[in-house]
This record gives sequence, C-alpha cells and structure tokens, in this order.
Amino acid sequence: MTSTLRPTSGVVSGRVYARVRPRRFVAWSPRPQTRELIERVRDVLEEYREHQPLTICQIFYVLVGSGAIPKAEQA
Repeated sequence: MTSTLRPTSGVVSGRVYARVRPRRFVAWSPRPQTRELIERVRDVLEEYREHQPLTICQIFYVLVGSGAIPKAEQA
C-alpha cells in the first residue's frame, strides 16, 4: 500500500494547500551510496552491541575514525 500526494479540499490558516505530505507507508529506494552508508552503520551497531545504546555522535565518530565518511560539516 503506497500513499500518493493528493490535493487538499480547503484552506488552512488562510493558506490554500495544493499538496499534502504522503501518509502511511511510502516506497523508498535509496541510492547505492545511501545503502552503503546504512550498511556501515549496521556494522558499527553490530561491533558495539555490548555498548548500546549509542548516540548519533558516537556512530558518526566511529565512521569518521574508520575512514568511512569524512569529518566535515557536510557529513
């Protein structure tokens, strides 16, 4: 079941909305680069299983330390 964008039928707070966000399950097909990053994050979570829960910062710095991602503002 996939949701699609559908027009609204009214005005909310004085603004006419032409589209709404998708509701419920939305199909997602990430790019290969994103899939690779997700796999690396899963590897980090598996490696540090005994130390969980991990924060986003901890995961980020493990990825930076392993050279998986650069330490930059864009990362």
